[in-house]
Amino acid sequence: MKFTMKTAGYFTELPYWRIDVSSDGENGFKPVDLFVTSIAVCSGMLRKIFDKCESI
Repeated sequence: MKFTMKTAGYFTELPYWRIDVSSDGENGFKPVDLFVTSIAVCSGMLRKIFDKCESI
């Protein structure tokens, strides 16, 4: 993933959208927001895996 610097933060181009990252919430996602979101998604995935393992 390549990040490009802009005036107020960074951005990356993905196949379907662009993600702007900035310490200012008005110019993009705050890094802590992306971090918390990734933890929440991974926790949900692990929960599904553990539930499937218990049923085996």
